[in-house]
Amino acid sequence: MIFTMGMEFEIRRAESDDVPAIALVSYQTWQHTYRGMISEEKINSRTIETIIEKWRQILSLPLPKAGTLVAFHDESIIAYSRFYPSRDIDDDHSAAPSLNFKTRFPVPSFIPSGARIVTLSSLNF
Repeated sequence: MIFTMGMEFEIRRAESDDVPAIALVSYQTWQHTYRGMISEEKINSRTIETIIEKWRQILSLPLPKAGTLVAFHDESIIAYSRFYPSRDIDDDHSAAPSLNFKTRFPVPSFIPSGARIVTLSSLNF
């Protein structure tokens, strides 16, 4: 368990059963983040169904050095983050592997909670 800002979170690797919840987080953050910044047509072109299919494909790929982490609060996925090995040519990985994160913010109701920070800063690889 991880505690931050008075809230309890659990973080683990995503599993195939998590796809619908990850898709919902992706959809909600897309709507919240980009509404008013890009056209409504573009906002509305991204559907839950297409996001679910994309995440089914992502989580089925055999990438041993990459993955997806999910953060839970009250048994619901509220955030996710993708990670990949570093592509930095100066990183020799001799001390510890370096990772690049492609972060998603938590569902809009959790943005003030610090859940985004938890998914990145509290993990040791």
